[in-house]
Amino acid sequence: ADVQAPSKPSLFLCLGSMASRQHGTPSEVLEADESKRAAMEHSGTFKSAAGVALLSSIAMSRWASGDQSGTLQALLEAKDICNGTNILESPDGATLMRNIGIVKWSHGDHDGGLEAYMQAKVICERTGTSSSLSSIGLLLTIGFAKADKGDAEGMLEAFEETRRLYDAHGTLETASAATLLATMGVARGNHGDHASALEAYGKARQIRERTQTLCSP
Repeated sequence: ADVQAPSKPSLFLCLGSMASRQHGTPSEVLEADESKRAAMEHSGTFKSAAGVALLSSIAMSRWASGDQSGTLQALLEAKDICNGTNILESPDGATLMRNIGIVKWSHGDHDGGLEAYMQAKVICERTGTSSSLSSIGLLLTIGFAKADKGDAEGMLEAFEETRRLYDAHGTLETASAATLLATMGVARGNHGDHASALEAYGKARQIRERTQTLCSP
């Protein structure tokens, strides 16, 4: 059966902790960043964590301008620097790989996108950040990516891992967790497990009632 879900999270890029955004329009920020890049290349300091942060900012500006190819080029260049300086195995490296996955997926490279998402997940596991609330967005992205590829079991696995994170952090009694449970119900129903689907729907409704969010998204 086809895998369906009520809604997907928006695909947006995250800078991570290495970079900070400047104020201004995307074109103004991009122009300033390109000038910084030229100066760093001239001084021999570009292939560093600071260079990765700058490339992440450049990617953000290009993404905001609708330049997907330019965005991916900047992110892949940042990845090359990370590999060359052994800084990919970090929380910011996981963010970088998630961003690469987002851009590849949006560009139609679904296999490459999912591969990047999974690499981000592996980095989170190796750096001890896979159990943090910040991993929820990545797991949801993986779940919906697998759903789009028709992998119902893979989607449910990612969503079940997300549910456990909500539960572990005491945030299962929230509207977003209820939406997750409802989504899992849809997937289980499409997969033929109607009893589990009804159970998930029931839990989602109970949370909505307890949190008084029955009419909320």
